[in-house]
Amino acid sequence: MSLQTVPLQKDNRAPTVRNRGPALSGHSGEPTGLAAERSLARLADNPHLLPSPPGVVMQVLEKASQPGCKPAELAALIYRDAALYGKIIKTVNSALYGLPRPVTSVEQAVALLGLNPVRSLVLGLSLPAMQQQTANKRPTKVFWKESIAGAIVAHELALRLRRLSAGDDLVAGLLRDIGVLALQQVFPTEYARLLAQPAQELARNRGKLERQIVGVDHAEASAFLLRRWWLPEDITEAVRYHHAPEQAGALPPPVAERVRLLYFASSIAQLQLDADQPELLRNILAFGREHYGLDEAALTAFLEPVAKKVEDFAALVDLDIGACDHYPRILARAAETLAQLTLETRVDQMRILEQKRQVEQETHRLRDELQRDALTGALNRGGLEEQLRLQFRRARRRGTVLGAVFLDLDDFKGINDRFGHLFGDRVLQETCRSLLTVVGPGDTVTRYGGDEFCVLVENTSPEELHTLADRLWQVFRNRVLDAEGCCVPIRASIGVVLCRPQTYSQSATALLGVADQAMYAAKSRGKNQVTFVSLLSDADQRFLAAVERQRFGTWLRESGVATPPGGRRARFEAPGRLTRRLGWLTPEQLRPVLREQRAAGRRFDEIASERGLLTSNQLAALFALQSESPQLLAADLVNQGILSETAMHEKLRNYYHWLGR
Repeated sequence: MSLQTVPLQKDNRAPTVRNRGPALSGHSGEPTGLAAERSLARLADNPHLLPSPPGVVMQVLEKASQPGCKPAELAALIYRDAALYGKIIKTVNSALYGLPRPVTSVEQAVALLGLNPVRSLVLGLSLPAMQQQTANKRPTKVFWKESIAGAIVAHELALRLRRLSAGDDLVAGLLRDIGVLALQQVFPTEYARLLAQPAQELARNRGKLERQIVGVDHAEASAFLLRRWWLPEDITEAVRYHHAPEQAGALPPPVAERVRLLYFASSIAQLQLDADQPELLRNILAFGREHYGLDEAALTAFLEPVAKKVEDFAALVDLDIGACDHYPRILARAAETLAQLTLETRVDQMRILEQKRQVEQETHRLRDELQRDALTGALNRGGLEEQLRLQFRRARRRGTVLGAVFLDLDDFKGINDRFGHLFGDRVLQETCRSLLTVVGPGDTVTRYGGDEFCVLVENTSPEELHTLADRLWQVFRNRVLDAEGCCVPIRASIGVVLCRPQTYSQSATALLGVADQAMYAAKSRGKNQVTFVSLLSDADQRFLAAVERQRFGTWLRESGVATPPGGRRARFEAPGRLTRRLGWLTPEQLRPVLREQRAAGRRFDEIASERGLLTSNQLAALFALQSESPQLLAADLVNQGILSETAMHEKLRNYYHWLGR
């Protein structure tokens, strides 16, 4: 019996889609709108242009869709087309199905495979007739090659997953993109414009471009056609979303699973056409690993026999698709391209990071240069203000003490006028060098302006700041510089102030102002003096005394071990992590404290104290451990030979045991 084209009827013979909202929808799940409705209407109005199954096939599809269809009725229709009958028997007996015994009749095929798989097979075997209807054979050959490759991958994967509907997965894979042919036939001019887009753009955004140019994408058009061919909803809906599996979450699980299967099969089929798509291979490997447990080696083994099965199936349905490349070879080439691209990307990233690092270094250098005094090399006033804000916030957060030393040279104007500006510059430079030799390594020396200098001292104590002020005064009380054979005394008035920013109600700028006032008070008392101002409250002093008693250095001294001179060395550790490491709080106790700390922006010690989780000794110990690192102090003692390493480990163990008493 000769093959013929049966026009699509615009009546109610095609099954309707039930319980899915709007009849027409795009990949996003939203209604496609009037443009899509008009485009699909044009498809229905031009049935003579559409690829469609021959008459007997349409009758088989219609009969199979009716409730109560009997295998004998289906067989009777198939017997009317001898060519179709022969193809069914030949295909069912092929390696594709792997049946235990040969099949000699359609009734046997229906009995072994089931009604729906035979219906799907009948539709798949009508592909040659649909190919003959298209005017442009070259792109159609490429189209069917990709379609059959996707169909075989879908079928083999369904068998691997032991799905009960591998036959339906096969036909869904075959016809998943039939809408491409339909749109090309009905909108030849518009679709030619779409195909003129760059290949990479077309591969990434084909559906979007189709909606822009012809009003509907090919997945929607495919689902539209398959519904009119009486295919069930679990196939048509899977076809509709097979390019967007992430949007299939609202579908029934079996349909969503078929969506993922078709997406994966379609991606693999694309490799037959262009293996030089590293991003495609990356997506395939990620998707296969996530959904099917297939790493690269397992995927290669799975695809090993696919190419031959694609060629065999194309021969069964009398389609000329040309030779299929061996999938392991495709994957090897694609993996090589991906590796090369990854290497190039990493090189580019390293180059960008290096450029960024250089820009940051240059920015830092320029910023540091702007904040440096050109004469002395110390920070200038702008640098001082930035460091003051930074250190003030840090001390407030950590509960430590911040000190500021304001120094003004006595009678500097007279020295400048008498001995000249060059000598005056030398005095300023020598003053800066003297400050740097006296202060600790973490202290900040700045030239505030003119002959005024300021030193910021972090994490200090009243005793340490008194000691620093006395050392500075000793340096300047007898300092003499030679100028033209004259011994010129260089004196300074010094103002010192300290506060605990956590309880100090004023700003960082106010603290600097108090230091400035203390310096002027020293001048008014006769110059070459030191004025010390403490802004600590009685509660601050009691708390700091408790902290001092808990420090490792204090514990060592009381144990008869002399600690090395110099500034305190700190290695700050988050108090929550510290309490857990010391075993003072369990994770269950710690979590609500940290949650409130993040949510309310409050200090850890405040919340822990309010909840009664830590004793006053433990709170003081936390600040002691944050302001002076026992490990760093222990390393200093070992390096200076004061204690052996073994003895120091014993001291540390005893100290931590003492803290947790």
